Amino acid sequence: MSKNKNNLLTKNQLTFFIIGFAIGPAFLRLPNALIQIAKQDAWFSAMIALIYPLYMLLIANYIIRFHSKENLLILNKKYFGYIFGIILNCIFLFQVMFYTCVIIIDFSTVSRIYIVAFLTPAKVILITIFVCVYACNCGLKVLAQTTVIISYLLIVLILFSASAINYGSILNIQPVLGSGFKNIFLATKDASYFYTGFEFLLLYHPLAKDTKDIKKASINAIGIAGFIWIWTVFMTIYYLGIDIIPKSFYSFFLVFESIHIPLINNFRYVAMFIWTLVSFRVISAYYFSTSFILYDLTKIHIKKLNLLLSPIIFFLCVNVIQILFNNEQLMLLSTIFVVFNIIFLSILFLLVFIKSKSKMKN
Repeated sequence: MSKNKNNLLTKNQLTFFIIGFAIGPAFLRLPNALIQIAKQDAWFSAMIALIYPLYMLLIANYIIRFHSKENLLILNKKYFGYIFGIILNCIFLFQVMFYTCVIIIDFSTVSRIYIVAFLTPAKVILITIFVCVYACNCGLKVLAQTTVIISYLLIVLILFSASAINYGSILNIQPVLGSGFKNIFLATKDASYFYTGFEFLLLYHPLAKDTKDIKKASINAIGIAGFIWIWTVFMTIYYLGIDIIPKSFYSFFLVFESIHIPLINNFRYVAMFIWTLVSFRVISAYYFSTSFILYDLTKIHIKKLNLLLSPIIFFLCVNVIQILFNNEQLMLLSTIFVVFNIIFLSILFLLVFIKSKSKMKN
C-alpha cells in the first residue's frame, strides 16, 4: 500500500482503529467466560488480564521507537531473514483470517438470535461479508474515521449501562476475593481471545500522521478498551449475579433491559443496533488487515484482494470453522496464538534492543 496523505491516520483515528481490533461482538459474553472459574471476582480477572495487551503495547512502542517507518511485516523479514520472515508473516496472516471468520460467525449467531431469526446462517454471513468488502474498498482513511464514530456510539452505550446500578445488588459481587486468588488468576487465560488486537499497532504505525502521536494513541486505546472490558464484567455480575449469567450466552445484553428512556419502549433494540455497527467495524478491520498482509506477500491491489477473499472467507465460515470449532477449541487456539505472539514479538523486541545497544556503543 502506498503511503500518501490520504492514508495517514490522526492520533484519534489511530486510537480507535486499534480499539476496533480489540472490542468486537464477543465482549458481550466476556462475563460468561470469566465467571466459570473466578465467579463473582471475575472482574478482578478482567483487570489482571490487561497485562497481556499492556505488554504488547510496551514491546510495540519500543520497536516503533527505532523503526517508525517499518511495519511488522517488514521487520520480520529484516530481523529473522527473508524466508523465515515470510513464514512468520504467513502465520500472522492465518491468525488474522481465523479471527475474521470467528468474529463473522459470532456476529451471525447473535444476530440470528436477536435480530434476523428468519435468515439462515449462510445468508447472514454472505450479507456481512458484502458489507465489509464495501467498507474495506472505501480505503483505510474512511474505515478509520467510521471506526471513530462507531466507537463514540459504543462509549455512550456503555455509559448508559450505568443505570443498572439502581437495579443491581452489592451482594452479587460478594464476598470480594471469595473465589480465591488462584481461581482469579486462572480465569485470566480465558480472556486471551477477547483481549487480542493490540498487536495490530505494529502493522499500522507507519501510517500515523505524526510518529509522536503513536505512544499517546496506544495509551488512550488501552485505557478505553480496559475500561470497557472491566466495566462489562463488573456491571453484568452486579446486575444479574453469577447464577443468572450462564443462562444467557450473551449476558451483557440483559443489562440494557434496566434502561428506561421516554419514547423508547425497549432500549435493548438501541443496544443491538449499536452492537451491529461495532460488529461490522471489527470485522471490516480484520478483513482489511487480511488483504493488507496478502498485499505484502502478493503485491496484488488491496481492492482486488478484498473481492478475491470474499468466497474464501465465506467457504471457511460456512464449511470449516463453524463446523469444527466449539467454544472450548476457540479458547484453546486463541491461547496458543497469544503464547505465540508473546514469544515471537518478545524475540523481535530483544533483537531490536541488542541492535540498538550495539549502535549506541559504536
